[in-house]
Amino acid sequence: FISDAEAAFIVKAVNQIATHGWKLLPLYVQNLYSGQYFHRTHQNKVPFSLFDISIEPTTNSKKNSTPHIHFDTPEMASSSKSTSGGGMSERSPFSYKQVLQQAMATYSRATAEMMSLGKDKKNLNDFTTDFPDCAHESDVWWLCPSEAREELLRLESQAQ
Repeated sequence: FISDAEAAFIVKAVNQIATHGWKLLPLYVQNLYSGQYFHRTHQNKVPFSLFDISIEPTTNSKKNSTPHIHFDTPEMASSSKSTSGGGMSERSPFSYKQVLQQAMATYSRATAEMMSLGKDKKNLNDFTTDFPDCAHESDVWWLCPSEAREELLRLESQAQ
């Protein structure tokens, strides 16, 4: 089904996300009503929908050929490539390592970007809207962006 190298990569990737994924949280803001998170630079954009994707069969004669995938929104069409042809090629163990290294670099860049937001918690809104009258911030049981940021600042000050 999958190679040993791919299985090991998946385990390492999930472990990496579980360990470091929270570091991305300060770059996002949450909509209380939908539960969706939006990157702070894109919070006013409407997210794309599955209705914006069309899948067409290929004319390739291979039995397991991958269909063409088209994104009907300009943002998705420009950021993604259509796939076609004879299926996915297998990655090498070296390329798996590169993907994990790129992810670690992303966590580092996110931390640096978060530091550029300043150290004042008031500059960092956790939610896109105010709490409704029937709820309060103390009802939130999950890690909020401002709390993740405080922890990153604490870790940064300990490292210095």
